[in-house]
Amino acid sequence: MLNERGDAVGSATSAADGTYAVAGLTPGTYTVAVAGRPSLTTEVVIADGTATVHADLGPGRRPG
Repeated sequence: MLNERGDAVGSATSAADGTYAVAGLTPGTYTVAVAGRPSLTTEVVIADGTATVHADLGPGRRPG
């Protein structure tokens, strides 16, 4: 998880079903990137509270 400046602000490992959670983020715009696959990213905007994102981040991956 990268903030608007590109700084790493969180990370997570996905569960067997492809879900993951990153806690402690303040409202803002973030980029979710797949480790080792820099071309696979999606933008997330957190306004207040929890954001649920459904994204296909690459071959063989299911939207979560």
